[in-house]
Amino acid sequence: DMEIMLFYSGEDCLKNLSHKPEIILLDYHLPGTTGLEIFKQIKKESPKTEVIIISGQEELQVVVDMLKNGVFDYIIKNTETIDRIIKSITLYLYNIQLERENVVLKIKLNKYKLFLITVVLLLFVAVVYFSS
Repeated sequence: DMEIMLFYSGEDCLKNLSHKPEIILLDYHLPGTTGLEIFKQIKKESPKTEVIIISGQEELQVVVDMLKNGVFDYIIKNTETIDRIIKSITLYLYNIQLERENVVLKIKLNKYKLFLITVVLLLFVAVVYFSS
């Protein structure tokens, strides 16, 4: 289940991080601050929350700075914005699915390792027992 919440300022968004959002769509230009400053606060308070920046800001250095700071995606507002948002969220959901599958596979691998260690130990005990 997904829940969508809308906030009219970066401060309102920060006040609601207790809801533990998985992903936030954030404008770069905000009243009294920037998306970068709000993004840094989000990551400080909720490091697992991913952030997609949506902005009319096309300055390359801003985009580079945001990506270097760890935003999940930076989308420039234009006629393709909706499609880019859908693709970015789809990629995010795909990454979550891969992470969950990876956890399951690691658990299975650890079970197999434990099984193999047990078999090796039993074989060692048997060799020691029957050789004496």
